[in-house]
Amino acid sequence: MKWLIRIVGAAIALAVVIGVYLASLDVNQYKGEIIDLVEAATGREFSIHGDLHLKISLLPTVAADGIVFGSARSAAPKNMVTIERIEAQLAIMPLLRGSITLKRLEIIGGRISIDTDRRGCCY
Repeated sequence: MKWLIRIVGAAIALAVVIGVYLASLDVNQYKGEIIDLVEAATGREFSIHGDLHLKISLLPTVAADGIVFGSARSAAPKNMVTIERIEAQLAIMPLLRGSITLKRLEIIGGRISIDTDRRGCCY
């Protein structure tokens, strides 16, 4: 019986340590890396003008303010997408296995500009 109490105590202590670490984590330190990844994957300018936010719960939520995604170089509008705030709520079990599953995606205050070429192709 004592071993069970020790295991439960260790699990609770580990959960507290992880919770304290995540609560003190400044997710804004990853802004540069996120911007670089999006630009490398798309070949377009990308920026996050505001802050990144992380809310720890059974459904963790990641939010970002001031998102701007650039248009193709030949497109008329400079920015294809501007978003005041975006929030993504994640499923925790897939996250623990290393994959991301969105439970909810909310875009607040967005604008999308789609340009087409002479053949009607969007870019």
